[in-house]
Amino acid sequence: MATEYTVAKAALAALLAERSDDRARQSLCEQQIRNKIVLHSAQGWQIFCAWEWLEQHDRLRAEGFRQSLALPEQLTTCVFGCGETLRREHAARRAVDLAWADWDWTFGTYTPLKFSIGLLEKLAMLARMTPGEGWMIAGELGRRVRTRLQTTSSTIRSLQPRDVESVVEEIRRSRLPRGDDRPAAAAAASAGHAGSRVSRGSIELGRAEGRPLSDRSSGVVDLAFPRRSSSLDLLDQLELDLSRSPPRRPSGNRNPRGRRSLHDRIRTMIEREARRETRDNRRTVAQASADWRERHEEAWLDALPDHWK
Repeated sequence: MATEYTVAKAALAALLAERSDDRARQSLCEQQIRNKIVLHSAQGWQIFCAWEWLEQHDRLRAEGFRQSLALPEQLTTCVFGCGETLRREHAARRAVDLAWADWDWTFGTYTPLKFSIGLLEKLAMLARMTPGEGWMIAGELGRRVRTRLQTTSSTIRSLQPRDVESVVEEIRRSRLPRGDDRPAAAAAASAGHAGSRVSRGSIELGRAEGRPLSDRSSGVVDLAFPRRSSSLDLLDQLELDLSRSPPRRPSGNRNPRGRRSLHDRIRTMIEREARRETRDNRRTVAQASADWRERHEEAWLDALPDHWK
C-alpha cells in the first residue's frame, strides 16, 4: 500500500539514484529543502524525506545546514508536523495489521492510490471493532463506494473516509442494547406510559416495543445479522465490471422549492472548474486540483451543515 510518505520517499530515492556520490546527494536534498521550505504546507513530505536522509547520513552537517537557513524554525515546524503525522500513520497501520492480519490492504476496484491519514485512522477504528474480519469488511466497504457512486453526485471512485464512517456508525448502532435489554426502571416507565395510553384508548400502544426503523438505503447491509463465512462470496460483486452497470447520475437533492441543494451546487462548480483546467491544458493546476479532490473533497462537503445538503 502507498501513502504520502512512501510516495515522497520513492520520488526522492529516484532523484538520489541519479547522483554519483553522497556529496551530490547531500546537495540535492539541501536544494530540495531550499526550494520547497516556503511551500512546506503543500510539499511538506518532500521536505521531510530530504531532511530525514540528511540526518541519517550526517547529523552534524544536517544541523549546520538547518542553522544556515534564513528561518530555521520553518524547517523545524515542518519536520515536526510530518513526524507526528508519520507516527499516527504507523500506529494506524499497526492497528489494522494486528486486527486484520490476513488482509492485503485492497478494496477490489475501489482501492485508493494513496491512503490519507484520515482514512487510515478510520480504518484502524473499524479494524479494532471487527478483529479477524478484514476481508469481509473490505467487501462491504467496496459496496458502500459503489452505492455512493450510484446514489449521490460523487465522482470519486475510491474508498473515502465517509464510506468507512458509515460502516462504523452502523456497527455501533447494531451493538446498542435492544428494546428488551433496557434497564428495568426505563422499561417500567415505558410500560407506565403505555398503560396510560391504553386507559385513553390511544393507538400509540404499538410504540412500546421500541422497534427501530428499518434502513431502506440502497445496497446497505445490516451488520447486526450473522455474516457469511466465505470472504470470496462477499467480494465477488465487488470485482464486477463497472461497465455492465454504470453509476447513475442523480438528479440532485431538491429542496421544497425545486432548487438543488447547496451541497450539490458546490460540487458541480468544483467539477466545472476541474474540467476547465483540463480543457485549458493547465496540467500542474489540474493535477493539484485532482489531488485535493481525492484527499479532501468528500470530507469538506460532508462538513457542510445539514440544511445545506
